[in-house]
Amino acid sequence: MVFTTRVRLARNIAGIPFPGKASPQDLHLVLDKTKSLFSSTPLAFAELRSISALQRRAMLEAHVVSPKLTEHRSTAAVAYSEDGRLSVMINEEDHIRIQAMEPGCQTREAWSLANALDDFISRNLPYAFDPELGYLTSHVANLGTGMRVSVMVHLPALKMLGRLPAVLDAAQRLDVAVRGLHGENTASMGSLYQVSNRYGIGKSETDILTEVEAVVKHLVANERSARHRLYKEQRLNLEDAVWRAYGVLSYARSISSEEALEMLSCLRLGQLLEIVPINGGLLKRLMLVIQPGMLQTIVGPVYSPSERDRKRADALRFAITRGELESLGNCPI
Repeated sequence: MVFTTRVRLARNIAGIPFPGKASPQDLHLVLDKTKSLFSSTPLAFAELRSISALQRRAMLEAHVVSPKLTEHRSTAAVAYSEDGRLSVMINEEDHIRIQAMEPGCQTREAWSLANALDDFISRNLPYAFDPELGYLTSHVANLGTGMRVSVMVHLPALKMLGRLPAVLDAAQRLDVAVRGLHGENTASMGSLYQVSNRYGIGKSETDILTEVEAVVKHLVANERSARHRLYKEQRLNLEDAVWRAYGVLSYARSISSEEALEMLSCLRLGQLLEIVPINGGLLKRLMLVIQPGMLQTIVGPVYSPSERDRKRADALRFAITRGELESLGNCPI
């Protein structure tokens, strides 16, 4: 039920104005300092202006960069590991935003990974820090630890039963934010939601991790109960929805990313409830790669929306009927 965990740390370099008030010269100074620093690490460093629009979109869909970072291409950069588990956004809302990602609900592991990189950077660059306020950040919500813990959860059964609004409303009263697939101001697709802490000030890193974990456990318990109820009380309707999704994905000749995500979400629920025999890891991976940017890195650039929808349908048919993703790049489409 939990797809991924991400821990983000917001930091600014002492003595340089925050990006919202910085001059172009200030921002280029940040670029120079961070580029020099990361040259001694295994992380790749790239200025966004040197990355193609297609690559930027794929990185956005993989949560390596944020929508805000892509808006500041002339003075923004990203350092990232080959596997995407670790990345650093330069000159986003803050000078430095460290991100660590782990599969499932591994909040402590992601925190440990981000913290190790944070320690390395702090030994080489002085951070803006106040003894009372903690790390100084562009947005007041990030003061204190500067930490944001985000856990992506899959809640299709709650949505099918119509219980999702009430459950999410209850979760948000527990001092967390629930956002869509790509974070703030984005819609949910495929019944995927990001659960994250609202504030970092007045709390320790351990406090934040514990609070988010508690809410995730609450959502998982509700989703598990909803799945049991669906299977017990509405099995025929559930099986019908799952097999219809399988049929659409196996035979469609054109499909949008939104519809594909919804169908994959339903099919993954059916796989987990042992209604349909299909590889769960394949479905989880497909929910990422059928997004526009990732899709085009596999099948090649296609800029017409209708052509993209056709390519997506071809790729999904190939993957679903063969039960594999590895050879998707060689798919004859």
